[in-house]
Amino acid sequence: MDRRITDRIMNSENIQKTIIDENTKIKGNFTSDDDVTMRGNFDGTMKLNSLLLVGRSGKTKGKINAENMIVEGEVEGEVIVQNTIEVRNGGRFKGNVICKQIAIEEGAFFQGDVNMDNGRKITPTYFKEKRKDLKKK
Repeated sequence: MDRRITDRIMNSENIQKTIIDENTKIKGNFTSDDDVTMRGNFDGTMKLNSLLLVGRSGKTKGKINAENMIVEGEVEGEVIVQNTIEVRNGGRFKGNVICKQIAIEEGAFFQGDVNMDNGRKITPTYFKEKRKDLKKK
């Protein structure tokens, strides 16, 4: 697998982010070209031409289409990721995902099917986080 999502975006300039904080609940359709950090609750359809990071307090349910995705909180539904999805320690994913690459950290929960975008099932890459700056304190 190539560099992890966080490593790739940390070095990018001009990153624009949308943050949906903990006490926010959204129901319906949501689209964005900016990177989105979801710390609140979302129920509906989401279309992003960027990164979706579901933070530890975040909960999403529904249909999601994103360029890349990091799951630290809870995700339930049908997900299409154009590139890579990471389910991190403590993250919970329940549903089906279509993607090019998937990485599941030790301590994460994943229930569902993984298919490559051409319909073939793939085997996830499992990893243990070694970078101290990303470990829970």
